[in-house]
Amino acid sequence: MQDLIEGIIESPRVALFTGAGISTDSGIPDYRGTGGRYERYQPVYFQEFLASEQKRREYWAHKASVWPALRDARPGAAHQLAAELGRRGTLVGVITQNIDGLHEKAGLTADQVVNLHGSNLEIECIDCGRRQPAGRVLDHMEGLQADAIAPPTCEFCGGFLKPTTVMFGQNLRSPDMARAEKVAMACEIMIALGSTLSVYPAAGFPIEAKRNGAALAIVTRGPTPLDDYADYRIDGDIAPFCEAVLAELA
Repeated sequence: MQDLIEGIIESPRVALFTGAGISTDSGIPDYRGTGGRYERYQPVYFQEFLASEQKRREYWAHKASVWPALRDARPGAAHQLAAELGRRGTLVGVITQNIDGLHEKAGLTADQVVNLHGSNLEIECIDCGRRQPAGRVLDHMEGLQADAIAPPTCEFCGGFLKPTTVMFGQNLRSPDMARAEKVAMACEIMIALGSTLSVYPAAGFPIEAKRNGAALAIVTRGPTPLDDYADYRIDGDIAPFCEAVLAELA
């Protein structure tokens, strides 16, 4: 771990690839872990969302149920580490699979973060593309019973609204993929934090960085499919490692 910390401190071009494991200390459940939300909630596919009023109701009832936790969540040690690297000027960028917006809450700007799967903190109209803060829509749903939640529509064009998250059945956005590729190609060291590295195409970016000559570090609990590619591998909780790096940076 000390070798990796020294590598982070000395490198002028650090990139982070972050997954759900960095946000569990902030109260955001790990979707894919044991007892994760996928075991209790049946996701709505994009085509179902478009075709069915009932599916839109289910989708928004779920979003409303998790909104208070997302709205009130505070950045953890990994988000603070990313923000500190950004302030130091050594952060090439963060590629994240997370949709909680905690990197931005920690102080990173939109051009420093690639939200591969979108964000729950912003709502978009799928017809006209207008966007607004999620609270303008979801705060009005707080405390309502699921059957009392009506799917919202755009006040400008009447189109369906949804968070900017990429739903099942949707492709990742090409501009975000291009930005992530630039981060992977520009870094000197790529640190994967709190990700199972099992979801593609997202998990391809750490490999791309490695093939381009960057060192690859993986810090997460449990094995990943990319462990054999790693130059540094730490099996354990994210927060102690990030706190150790922050202490050295200070």
